[in-house]
Parts: sequence; C-alpha cells; structure tokens
Amino acid sequence: MHAKNPLRDFCPDPSRFDLEWLEPVVEDGVTLRPFRMTTFRLPGGPVRTYGMVGLPEGRGPFPAILHIHGGCQTASRGNLLYNIISWGGFITWLVNGTDGTPKCAVPIYGTGGLSWPQHPDNAAWGKAPDSVRRRWARSLEPAGYACTQRSPVLHLNGANDFFGGFDTAAQMLPSIPTDWRCDYTPNTNHGFDVGSRLAMEAWFDQPASW
Repeated sequence: MHAKNPLRDFCPDPSRFDLEWLEPVVEDGVTLRPFRMTTFRLPGGPVRTYGMVGLPEGRGPFPAILHIHGGCQTASRGNLLYNIISWGGFITWLVNGTDGTPKCAVPIYGTGGLSWPQHPDNAAWGKAPDSVRRRWARSLEPAGYACTQRSPVLHLNGANDFFGGFDTAAQMLPSIPTDWRCDYTPNTNHGFDVGSRLAMEAWFDQPASW
C-alpha cells in the first residue's frame, strides 16, 4: 500500500474545459442535459468528452450522484440509471482517494491488482516495459489510494470477479481510514445480485453520519 497519494497535486483548470451544453431531452419526467467538454489536448487537437446531467421533476435542491460508467460503455440514459460497471469502480477509488468533494463512494468491482503477480491478467504485463509497470503501480493501482479515501466507502463485488477479486479487496479495505462496508455476491464473476443493489440503496437512505 502506498502511503502517499500520487495525484495529490492534480488540480485541473475548469476554464480550459470549453464546456458546451447541448439540447436537453425529457424522458419519463427526467430532464437529461447532454454536454461536451475538452478533457485533454493532443498535438492533433483537443479530446472532447461527452456526458449527461439528469435532473428529476421538482424544484430541488437535489443530491448529486456522479456515475462513472465502465469500459466499452457510453453516457446514456440507461447507463445513468444503475448500470454501473468495472472501470468506473476503478476510477471511483482514485477519485475518492484524491478529491474531498464526494460525501460517500460506491466502487463496484475495480479493485485492480492488474500489476500484481497473482492477477490472472498479469501475463499481459510481461509485454510492457518495467518503467510502465512501475508508473502504473505507483499512480493508478487502487490499492495505492485505499489509505487516502476521503469519504465512507461501500464496495460491491462478485466474489469471483476477475477485475479485482475478493482477496485483493480484503487487503485494501482494512487500510481505509473512513467508515467502510462491503457486500459480495457469491460465485459471481463481474456482476452482483439484487441484494447488493438493495444494500446500496439502503446505505444511501440511512441517516447520514457522513
């Protein structure tokens, strides 16, 4: 476990985002406001990221939920509602370990361990230079952020998940300095059951000590 947060000095400049709001859409009483913004600049031009903000009916104020979708998914209404997978959980560990804004975090899968020798996908790392492997382990492994988690954590996972399994989480969770819970679905690879979803909803609705 790393005691030092490698992203502690990361502070993006919002004025460079070049935020563009697109035409809103109303579906089933939910107003979806799509947007595009510049998240990175390459020599050939800017990288534009697409996202959506969903607002229910009523005047508010409403609590905000940041949903980071998984790999090979896109920002859509369906993904905005409970379809939360893998890389989003991976990034959640990094965000909650770096940014003090969130009041709680629910990483689903994504405990990483990709650079650990016992990980089933570790053979692919044999093709990467040692310098790349070291940078990844130092800056991007969720284990390096366990001890810097800012807000309470509820970790949901399949017990047989390939993308950060039960044993990986068991090493990480005790290092979290805030309140943490976990709910694992037995005999499941990269998935979880209704019980886990209900546990998440109940955790959100409990009298907030956080």
